[in-house]
Amino acid sequence: MQVILSASSKGGVGKSEIAKLTAYQLSRDGHDVAMMDADIDSSNLSSRMGVSDRVEHTDDDLIQPVTKDGIKVYSMESAFQDSSFSQSGDFMRVVIRNMVSGAAWDDPDYLVVDCPPGTKDIFDELVKVLREDILGAIVIGQSDTVDDVGRMTKVCNHNYVPIVGYIENMSGIWAEGELLMGPKSGNPVAPFGQGRVEALAKEIGGRYLGPIPLCDDHSEIESAAANTIKSIAIAVGDAEQAPIPDLKEGDKGFIRNVLNALKATVKTVNSELDVKGIQKRFGNPDNPKVICLELTDASGSWMLPSKVHLKVEGGLKILRNPDEVYGGIKISSQELKFALEGERMTMDSPTALYQDDAISSTKYGLVDAVQMGKASVYGDDVINYLSLLDKIFNEVIDQSKIQQAVKNS
Repeated sequence: MQVILSASSKGGVGKSEIAKLTAYQLSRDGHDVAMMDADIDSSNLSSRMGVSDRVEHTDDDLIQPVTKDGIKVYSMESAFQDSSFSQSGDFMRVVIRNMVSGAAWDDPDYLVVDCPPGTKDIFDELVKVLREDILGAIVIGQSDTVDDVGRMTKVCNHNYVPIVGYIENMSGIWAEGELLMGPKSGNPVAPFGQGRVEALAKEIGGRYLGPIPLCDDHSEIESAAANTIKSIAIAVGDAEQAPIPDLKEGDKGFIRNVLNALKATVKTVNSELDVKGIQKRFGNPDNPKVICLELTDASGSWMLPSKVHLKVEGGLKILRNPDEVYGGIKISSQELKFALEGERMTMDSPTALYQDDAISSTKYGLVDAVQMGKASVYGDDVINYLSLLDKIFNEVIDQSKIQQAVKNS
């Protein structure tokens, strides 16, 4: 089974429709195709597919997707009378795992997944659960929201999800069998703009699959977008799964321990230190900033967070998905461990290991890591905020319990 994601960071751009068009074209080409609606809290794939039947249970206690025109379809809309959910991200992750592993898919050639809008939570869970089978993503956008296409591209690249191609949806208007032209300009009428998704794809070396117009009669969409739909199927056939750099289990364990040590340090900072007092002495309490600690050796693992966002504001806070990040530091988990410990073993030369007096322990922090070339920063004046974090961590080092926990990691 090869998985194709119909994806966008923005809602309402036509992911469900393009997932449907992709599935039907692959089916017409002779492939065994299934579809899954991962937009849990607002599923509508069954309605789009014209499916009214409910899913059933097999004798093995699996969900049996509904079959429509030879395509298996599994959507929350077909499982519940009321498919409107308002639940936590953790709940959604459990649902996704159950939809993937708890359904009788019967190993189709392709599983086309209608992804939810956004770039976190459910999308991350989809990548984790389907990792070994993901062929790639079809990234969908509109000309007037091309920035969202760029964001989705970055998320796919970060998660090692190849991009099958880009589609500009709602590009022009199809009416009475042809594109609607402006009476004065003679150009296609494009209320959402035109051409910017294609330009972005060309700029970044991506594959542009074509436009799909708005249709006054929805039944004409396959005629209006015939060339683009065929391009999708060709691109899927050409796509190859991306190799994923594996982390050894020992590496994963080490990174996980360092992250746990960081969390333990933050907890101790807030329970035992006067952070406001430290801010007054060393920082700017009236202008708190969000700083990103980006672990360079965790980016190849979809099971570990590669970014931790910290903010000093009354206390030391770890934030999830902050709206704005001031800047950050790119650092390996080993160097972050040294910074949390507050010291680092240094050698005068590569052969210093064999000299009795050439190895020494020096005071060490995030700023030292940057100055020694062990880490890099981005953003304006980030060093001052890293210096504040160093001073906070340095005061925690006096707490032997935390220092030992960090060393044990």
